[in-house]
Amino acid sequence: MMFCGVLLAVEWLGHKHVSRTVLITLDEARQRIVIAEDKKVMRTIDLSKLERTDNERVTVMLSADVEMKTLLIRVPKEYDLVCPI
Repeated sequence: MMFCGVLLAVEWLGHKHVSRTVLITLDEARQRIVIAEDKKVMRTIDLSKLERTDNERVTVMLSADVEMKTLLIRVPKEYDLVCPI
């Protein structure tokens, strides 16, 4: 079963920058993540090009609080994506 979905997220750009709200499209069939702001594609992350090593692993974490309302997606050499769910 393939998954394709859209999430509203806050993209963390680092300590010296302001975070921004983005839409994230997860496309399992094409193995990519598309990040858009105001209907404009900011960038596409091609997951199929990542090497299959520990250093190139995509990390998905669910918050440890009682309500578990936040999802973190970390892609090597990319900004972290924090998704309220």
